[in-house]
Amino acid sequence: MINFGPYSFLQDKVACVVDDGYSVELAIQLSEKFKKVYYFCEWKIGYTIVNEYYIGRNIQQIERIDGIFDYIKDIDIFIFTSILQGDLQCYLEAQGKLVYGSRKAEILELDRSFGKKILEQLDLPVVSYKIIRGTEALHQYLQEHEDVWVKIDSTFRGIAETWHSENYALSELWIDELEGKLGAVGDDFEFLVEDNIPDSIETGMDLICVNGQYSRYNLVGIEIKNKVYLGRIMNRFDIPEQITIISDTLSPIFRTYGFRGSYSDEIRITKDLKSYMMDFTMREPTPPQYLRQYMFKNLPEMIYKATQGQVIEPEFEKEYGCELLLQSRTNEKNFLPVFIPDQYRKNVKLNHIMMKNDIPHITPNGYVGSVVAGGDTLEEAIEKVEEIVQEIKGLDIEYDLFALKRGQEEIEKMDKFGINFF
Repeated sequence: MINFGPYSFLQDKVACVVDDGYSVELAIQLSEKFKKVYYFCEWKIGYTIVNEYYIGRNIQQIERIDGIFDYIKDIDIFIFTSILQGDLQCYLEAQGKLVYGSRKAEILELDRSFGKKILEQLDLPVVSYKIIRGTEALHQYLQEHEDVWVKIDSTFRGIAETWHSENYALSELWIDELEGKLGAVGDDFEFLVEDNIPDSIETGMDLICVNGQYSRYNLVGIEIKNKVYLGRIMNRFDIPEQITIISDTLSPIFRTYGFRGSYSDEIRITKDLKSYMMDFTMREPTPPQYLRQYMFKNLPEMIYKATQGQVIEPEFEKEYGCELLLQSRTNEKNFLPVFIPDQYRKNVKLNHIMMKNDIPHITPNGYVGSVVAGGDTLEEAIEKVEEIVQEIKGLDIEYDLFALKRGQEEIEKMDKFGINFF
C-alpha cells in the first residue's frame, strides 16, 4: 500500500502573490502547500528599468509572471501584500476570485488625516496634530515647534520616511531635500505633524484580520525602527488591554470594509496607560512579516481560510521570536549576491530576491532582508539570531546588534509601566 501522506485542501489550488518586492519569501512558503504559486511585482513604468522586472525570477518553487490578466482563469486565490491596489482587489472579488488583502480599507493607511478622524470618532486617544500644506509653511511651522514628527500620506511613502524634527536647525536641510523632490507640487503637498509623546513605549500586534475578527493567538512585540523586532505569540486574552483595545475598537470598521488581510498597528503607551494609535499598516508589515512567516507553520492555510471568512488558529513550535534586519549600502545601486549556509536558509528571509546560478541575489534597493529565529525564551531566540547572522556573507551587509539591547531596555521599561508581556 502506498502512503502519499495527509491530504491538504490547498494541494489542488493555484495562488498568485501580488507584491511590491518584500514578500517573495511568502510566495516560496506558500508553494510548500499550494499546487502552484505565481508571483507578480509591478514593473511597467514609462521608462522601465530592470530592478522590479527581475524580482522573483529563476526561483524554482514559484513562477514569476509579467502580468496577472493572462492567468486569471487559472488562479483560485490572489494574495495582495501591499496597498494602492484596492480597486483591483475589489474587481477580482467581483469576478468570483478569493482575495487576501485590505481592499478599500487601505485608505486608513493611505490618508493619515482620515485615519485620525476615524480614531476620534471611535473615542480613541489621538495625539495632538496639525495638517500643514506646502513646504514653505512646513519651514515656518518647524521653526516655531520642536520635538514633533512629520509624516506624509502613505500614497507617496517612497518620497520620505517619517521624520522626527527635534529642532529646526536639524530639519531645515531635510525640508530642502523634500522641496527638490517635490518640485512644482511642493506648495500643495500635505504634511501631518504630530506632537511627540515623551516617556512612552511603542508596541503593537501583527494580525490576520477576517472581517474584523482575529485568531485567539497573535504575534505581539516591540520594534526598534528598521533594526530589530522582538515578539511573542500570545493568547489574546493575556495580552495587555492597552494593546488589544485598538484592534478591538476598530473591528466594526474593518468589518464594514470587508477587510480580509494582514494588519499591524503601531501603538504608543504612556505611563498613565493611555494607548495612542500612531499608524495603520494595512498590508504585510516589515517587520515582523518575516518572523511571522517563520513562526506560523500553517500560514498558507490561515491565509486561504481568511479569504473565505474563516479564522483558524496559528500552529507554532516556539513562543518567542526575534527578527534582525539586514541592510547594504552597496545594494542601494547594485545587485547583491548573498551566501547562506543551507541549515540556516529558512532563518534568513530575503527581500527583492531573484536567483542567478543557484545563488540568491537582491535587486537594488538597500534592504537585504532579515534573520529570524524562535525560542522557548526571548533570550534563546536572540542568541540564535546572533549566531546565524555571523554566517551570512554578502558585500557590505550591515546589522545593528546593539539594537537588540535597546529592545531589551524597552522591555525593562514595560516593567515600570506594569504592562510587560514578555
